[in-house]
Amino acid sequence: MNIFTEVINTWLKTCDGLRSIEEETIPVLYPRIPGVKPARKDNPYNAWATKMEIKGESSGILAGKTIAIKDNVFIAGTPLTNGSKIWEGYTPEFDATVVTRILQAG
Repeated sequence: MNIFTEVINTWLKTCDGLRSIEEETIPVLYPRIPGVKPARKDNPYNAWATKMEIKGESSGILAGKTIAIKDNVFIAGTPLTNGSKIWEGYTPEFDATVVTRILQAG
């Protein structure tokens, strides 16, 4: 039991250390206007959960291109749906790395 107690106590100290770390705030680099759910007539196949526009860098290989992002990828200020009710009501406060990189590429 002594070794077990030592392992548990070490683990608890580690957990306490993790709890004391201040959560990092990830800045949103590209301003955006919150998206909207497209009207049924504009979205007959329910392909878009939210439609929005974010201007990325003015130059780069994706400059001027239209990109679709699946609704299970974090986009700050855009409700996450993941095609289900599991994430209903959750809106991320930061962009996924892939979103930031797409915007950096234009």
